[in-house]
Amino acid sequence: MTGQASSISAISLRPIAIRLCEMALFRTLDNPAKAGRDWKRQVETADFYASILNDLKVAGTPIPTNDIWIAAVAIQHGYKLFTKDKHFNLIPGLVRL
Repeated sequence: MTGQASSISAISLRPIAIRLCEMALFRTLDNPAKAGRDWKRQVETADFYASILNDLKVAGTPIPTNDIWIAAVAIQHGYKLFTKDKHFNLIPGLVRL
């Protein structure tokens, strides 16, 4: 498969991204029962994360995982991101200051 770009669908990455959100959410809460009200928002963030990760993999332009999470939250909520890290330019739909 030399020379061929491989891709992973956002659908196949979604369960992984959701599990990562779930683990982070439960680690940070004193009472995991509180997680219910935030769960929908976490799943939406995971969807944005999976989509960005897939786009970057298809383009062959990976960036650090933590930065993908930052971009996912920014895009999800319509935030503008202030950063000097040039790799954020690789993320379509991300507005930078």
